[in-house]
Amino acid sequence: MNPLCAPLEALLFAAGRPMSINQLAKQLGQKPQQVREALSALSEQLAQAGRGVALTQLEDKVQLVTNPAHGPLIEQFVKDEFTGPLSRAALETLAIIAYRGPISKPHIDTVRGVNSAIMLRTLLIRGLVERKRSAADARSYEYGLSFDFLRHLGLTQLADLPKYDELHNNAVMERFTKAGPDVSIEPNP
Repeated sequence: MNPLCAPLEALLFAAGRPMSINQLAKQLGQKPQQVREALSALSEQLAQAGRGVALTQLEDKVQLVTNPAHGPLIEQFVKDEFTGPLSRAALETLAIIAYRGPISKPHIDTVRGVNSAIMLRTLLIRGLVERKRSAADARSYEYGLSFDFLRHLGLTQLADLPKYDELHNNAVMERFTKAGPDVSIEPNP
């Protein structure tokens, strides 16, 4: 068994995207040829064990993907993501975006107290929110409601949401979401 297989699998899983052989070699402190050999061994191990994941390689890039044998299961999962009811966590994230948006992911995470990446992906897939470059920092994104969200609720503008002005312009929430998790959310005296 190649000792690089487990670190390669972990790295590819964490990346969640294609990585080049050179990137993998650099991350692992190995030569590209050693990484190629380990990838070949890992691919064979995954296939022989009938695992739920497999390696896909295109030119010099490789990615950990779901095993094609489980395609129908993954297809149903993705379909449910589009059509099933929203979870409480997704609704919570949507409410934060509705009343505090446009808002960055770190600020959403601060309000929720947990990582919101999966909830944001779900809302983006369903077309309920949109991601745009931040006007304040071109390196980051902000999330806001989409026209589809308004259309689904039969609203013509955000101000039609219940208590929108009160919650959108709340000074305590403004300090909390803009300052981060270490700020006190007690009102000013």
